[in-house]
Amino acid sequence: IRGVASASRYYLDKEPAALSAIEAAWLATALPSPRHFHAAWQHESEGHAARVRWVLRNMARLNVIGGAELESGLLAKLPRACDLAAMQCTQK
Repeated sequence: IRGVASASRYYLDKEPAALSAIEAAWLATALPSPRHFHAAWQHESEGHAARVRWVLRNMARLNVIGGAELESGLLAKLPRACDLAAMQCTQK
């Protein structure tokens, strides 16, 4: 998988333009090694959730998202995680 568009389709089954702020932040936490972070995605570790919140706050600080998107993203559950081997997705 190379690039944001491919990763967006592979992990979330969405085009990049259709991603919510939390989905974009969640995907950004995978960079530069999605396979390394896959375990954190599957187990919803607090460290991973904290990293997603950090990315969201930085997106707001850089005016990529607005205050309402930041607030909803901070309150939202993390996106679904996909089992890379079986390609079966579950809602987390």
